[in-house]
Amino acid sequence: MTPEQVSFPNPVRFGDDLELDPRAYELRRAGRPLKLERIPMELLLLLVEQHGQLITREQIVEKIWGKDVFLDADTSINSAIRKIRQVLKDDPEQPRFVQTVTGRGYRFIAPVVEAGSPPSIKAAPQPQAAAAEVPVGRTIVLSPAPLRNRFWIGGVLALGLLLLLGWAAKRRPRFSSTASLPIRSIAVLPLENLTGDPGQQYFADGMTDALITTLAQIGSLRVISRTSTMHYRDSRKTLPEIATELGVDAVVEGSVVRSGNRVRIDAQLIHASTDRHLWAKSYERDLQDVLALQGELARTIATEVQIQLTPKEQARLGNMSLVKPEAYEAYLKGRFFWNKRNKEAINKSIEYFNEAIRLDPAYAAAYSGLADAYNVTGCGRPGGLTPTEAGLKAKAAASRAVDLDDSSAEAHTALGFEKDCYEEDVPAAEDEYRRAIALNPNYASAHHWYSALLLQGWRDQEALEQIQQALRLDPVSPNINGKYGDYLMETRQLERAVDQYRKTVELDQQQYNSRLRLGFAYASVHRYAEAEGEFKQAEEISPGTVNSLGALAYVYGLEGKRTEAERMLPNVTAQATAAGHPWVVCLVYVGLDRKGEALQWLAKAYGQRDPYLNLRDPLLDPLRSDPRFQDVERRVRSEHQAQAPK
Repeated sequence: MTPEQVSFPNPVRFGDDLELDPRAYELRRAGRPLKLERIPMELLLLLVEQHGQLITREQIVEKIWGKDVFLDADTSINSAIRKIRQVLKDDPEQPRFVQTVTGRGYRFIAPVVEAGSPPSIKAAPQPQAAAAEVPVGRTIVLSPAPLRNRFWIGGVLALGLLLLLGWAAKRRPRFSSTASLPIRSIAVLPLENLTGDPGQQYFADGMTDALITTLAQIGSLRVISRTSTMHYRDSRKTLPEIATELGVDAVVEGSVVRSGNRVRIDAQLIHASTDRHLWAKSYERDLQDVLALQGELARTIATEVQIQLTPKEQARLGNMSLVKPEAYEAYLKGRFFWNKRNKEAINKSIEYFNEAIRLDPAYAAAYSGLADAYNVTGCGRPGGLTPTEAGLKAKAAASRAVDLDDSSAEAHTALGFEKDCYEEDVPAAEDEYRRAIALNPNYASAHHWYSALLLQGWRDQEALEQIQQALRLDPVSPNINGKYGDYLMETRQLERAVDQYRKTVELDQQQYNSRLRLGFAYASVHRYAEAEGEFKQAEEISPGTVNSLGALAYVYGLEGKRTEAERMLPNVTAQATAAGHPWVVCLVYVGLDRKGEALQWLAKAYGQRDPYLNLRDPLLDPLRSDPRFQDVERRVRSEHQAQAPK
């Protein structure tokens, strides 16, 4: 909704000192302009125009973005509302301006009056004068221009900024002065999407992810993983604050602009603790050359931070192959949805990875992505396919990825996960994880999943070392923080596990796995009401999923709500049987204190190699003294000992 489209042409006032001027495309407090990006500004205009009325999320999407746009609508709307509330200083729990109508949309509730003539405002400094006062390397935030002017204004300012940075760089000593600023760790912050089209956010995220993956191949440079850096997309924290939280020496930030099959990346390198700009450059390529562009950018950054590349790293970064633009775009969309880790999004990711493979049958990364998706849906929590179905598909995709690119850490990690989860071939899985880590020591997922394998085999100290390394690379990943919680649970540090899982939930309150984990931790320390609350939250996030249904029935049994638990049991049994997860039914019977049936379903879970079965889980402690449980545990331990390295 641009200024020409709103029905109130004059400024309006609300609150004590706020004024919204659609013609100037400006929000002011006491006459001073406030910074608000284009999408939040357009949403605020829409809400104020319809003040007092409910605006549904569907209406917001249609009015702001239009129909048939590739868009993560929930994330985009939530982000825009959050930014509006930040600038208005509005408390979502006790709103004065924007009210959330749960499950429906939003309503602007403050009284709105026409402002008449706007107050006089001191003239803003001319762009040249403003630029001269801005320290080189600082981020410059501009008030949003009307959409029709945004592109040429942004282009002129971006060009001016780059020229300024280039001039300043020539006047300063080059990076030779950085001997006192050693850089051995780095974080790539989310590249800004400057296309003006929120439907291209997947592309900016994909470019960020790809640059991280490419840089991570440099063994002597610690590179923070995607999950942690994406956490700071909308952060108002300073670069030194972000760097301190991530534990890095330097930060890469920049932007992506795409026009058809042309891509431009503007990037700059900043020394974190001093906020000092070290280097900036703009790159423009055809989309098919984007992999080579990422390799060039990684080599340049390595040179600037004085990292000595090995011959293998030089060769790997210098031999980035061409990719078909349509296949690359489908791959980026696949990763965009895969990173959401819920059932619907995983299924979408499978569609896009398959589309990328159809367009380019020799595209190794697309096979790795497809294998990751089948690994998560069959062996992770979202569900979807049975373990047998998912395992066969994961093996085919991961094996093909390794055949096409034996130097891919992602491919070897996906194959290791498949061999661990579906084939239970521990030596082969361990070989794949070690190979992946040798190829890319910065690949957090390899350390994460290797730690899971070690934990299953009672190799606790080795597991802890791998978890700790994964956390150094991806400190705010819910999944990796959750795995550390698993370690605490299985080593019987239960209260610490509760604290760790609570931290994990705080990182992403909509993460299904995190809610389940925290619920089970509460149950292990007999806090059943809190466990029930977490399981219900998980069920809201992914309705009808067998794990959360089974968890609810389990805790109802523990709470003495036997009627509710037994009412749910037939549905849980049917779903768990169809999905190949007898362990879930075993757990419900544990909650009902029906040990005979629980042990029968435990035997089924062992016989069917249910990937959810974990004999170390404290939840199974009520069965542990039974000879039948001890027999299964003895056999599992014996299998792991036979497969452990000698």
